[in-house]
Amino acid sequence: MAESSRLITGESPSQKQAITAVSGNSKNITINFKQGNNFHLPLEKNTTIGASNLPGASSATTATIITEQPAVGFYSITWSNAFIWPTIQLGSRGGPNATLAPAAIDVFTVVSSPDIAFGEKLLGVSASNFY
Repeated sequence: MAESSRLITGESPSQKQAITAVSGNSKNITINFKQGNNFHLPLEKNTTIGASNLPGASSATTATIITEQPAVGFYSITWSNAFIWPTIQLGSRGGPNATLAPAAIDVFTVVSSPDIAFGEKLLGVSASNFY
């Protein structure tokens, strides 16, 4: 019982992970999975997001990408073919876009698994419109 209580309160060190800052001042951003599993991307330009150093055929991973629009203005995102999104979330550019509003925050969660028929792709879902 003590172990369950410890996990619920967030005291387990395995439940805490750092957030890796990613510069958003480029048209092409590559999320490097060797740097971590949680990424914060302040948008500074219209950006295409790609991925590198996926875990490969022997393991799986889950990652979170948090995008943040500037206080004034907003930028769009597109996704490289490393990502696969549910049909309902497909935009005109092949995946969910960032919320197009100043100071908006979006959360994109991706899962990689060697057992999935899509090969080394990231399966994604999004939660949008945090502003």
